[in-house]
Amino acid sequence: MENNIDTNQNGLEDTPKIRTFQSDIAEALKQKQGSVIKIAVAENERKQTERVAEKKAKKSNIGFIFGGIILLLLTIGVGFFLWKKNQTLVYQAPVNVSKNSSLVAFDKAKEIFVDENTNTVSELVKIASADQIVGEITKIIFTEQDDTKQKKILPLDVLFQKSNIEIPQSVLSSVDPNNYFVGTLGESSNERFLILKTTAFANTFAGLLEW
Repeated sequence: MENNIDTNQNGLEDTPKIRTFQSDIAEALKQKQGSVIKIAVAENERKQTERVAEKKAKKSNIGFIFGGIILLLLTIGVGFFLWKKNQTLVYQAPVNVSKNSSLVAFDKAKEIFVDENTNTVSELVKIASADQIVGEITKIIFTEQDDTKQKKILPLDVLFQKSNIEIPQSVLSSVDPNNYFVGTLGESSNERFLILKTTAFANTFAGLLEW
């Protein structure tokens, strides 16, 4: 007949376990402690995962910020380069002057760009003082920048105003303000001269006598 009684290592029968309130409490606390440990481990792993994700996000944000700054600096640099190039084109582009439309035939032309800082008299003296072949005529072209940033011939009244030269209004009102000739003639000492195109001879003549 088969023996169903459990025996221990010494061959003795195990004493049946008796459940008591104290043993039940101990077992419950043991299981609860195991659950608490599992929860703590899971929470710690979750925090570690969040820290790693946060570090990655910070690195990504820093990369975007640096990329944005570099892009902004490049945009400013390109914009400044284009602006500077446009300014150079505006100030250095020569004004086309046809000798056929000039009041007097001339051999060469010199341009003086006039802005708020230009001393027209000093600039004219510099050109007149330069070496020039005897009998050679140099036309002096005074230009300014218009509202569209293009060059144009400086009107006669503005030229006199910027040169601090007073001229009777009767002369200004009776000559063509956009068709005049300022030049130098090559001699032992270069001579400067001004030619005006009158639209009302009597008024111009009277004004010049007054002047």
